[in-house]
Amino acid sequence: MPSNLRLGALLACGAVLGSVAGALAAETQDTPAARCSVAVNAQDLDGVIESCPAALEELPTDHPFYEHFRQTLDYALGQKCQPAAQAQDWDAVIDYCVPAAAGNYRVNFLIGLAYQAKQDWANAGPYFEMFVSAAEGDAAGRAQQADQIAAAQRSGGIAMANAGAPDRAIPLLRGAAAANASDIEVQYRLGVALAQTGDTAGAERALSVVIAEGPDSGARTNALLMAGQLNAQAGDCAKASDRLTEYIGKGDGSRDADLHVLVAQTCQQSDTDRATTHYRGFLESSGAAQHQAYADALFALGTIYYNADDCANAEQYYRTLMEAAPGHANADQVTEILASIAEGACGGGDC
Repeated sequence: MPSNLRLGALLACGAVLGSVAGALAAETQDTPAARCSVAVNAQDLDGVIESCPAALEELPTDHPFYEHFRQTLDYALGQKCQPAAQAQDWDAVIDYCVPAAAGNYRVNFLIGLAYQAKQDWANAGPYFEMFVSAAEGDAAGRAQQADQIAAAQRSGGIAMANAGAPDRAIPLLRGAAAANASDIEVQYRLGVALAQTGDTAGAERALSVVIAEGPDSGARTNALLMAGQLNAQAGDCAKASDRLTEYIGKGDGSRDADLHVLVAQTCQQSDTDRATTHYRGFLESSGAAQHQAYADALFALGTIYYNADDCANAEQYYRTLMEAAPGHANADQVTEILASIAEGACGGGDC
């Protein structure tokens, strides 16, 4: 927990200023400045918080009491802020710590905690972000606050992600991941944020940590899907197949058809065995016959088998294609191949 704001010499100089402030109070009995002066002299923190903001609004900044009132108000707010945080009185934290933050950047951490507890991500994220930025620029205090900086990076990054600001979440999440590379939630959030901002390579690296080290959870299942899709976009047949096959085994079946087609198309030129497995998986999936890729999958399978001199399977898929989609773009080519197969011109390397 950040240290309290220190009054230091401020209270000592209060006695020196007291007679002057007392004279002000005597001359003007019911002004904000007079009420603030009385509270300051009495070291009445509640009175300072209640009366001094109005006095500061009323007095010009070059008034001889202005700076003393301002510093005393900052101190009073700081004295109320930390106990409120320790008591997890988050409303009080916001009331006391927000106005105190201008005088002590460490208070931003407490404000971030308060908004985090309220799940107010749009406010929590920026306060953690402000704390991290100021703390990292504080050469004297940076090492002492290393744990708080890491905690603020983690909480702030997650808050920014929840608030729909992936570009601001990424630096915080990267900092948290550097502090603890095995933090699965941070790696998952980082992967999602990087994917949202177009850094697909970075996203795949972060999601790979979730897949390799994470428990069998919803986050890992989602990471399999996202990383597998990114692998497919990058043309990585093996990774796309392995990850999306595992995802299919965990899913409810609603995406099986699309994912089988995605992997089959990714692998068709580089790994016909995997392509065949996924095209067949697609054809066996629910609703395949009504899927827009149904005819193309039949043609692809027929062609893979035909090119492998497996004309029995080639004929099966080509004939199914002609029955299901006689107007297919490759119908003339398929008709010629079927005629060739019927004449025995296929097989044993003749195709």
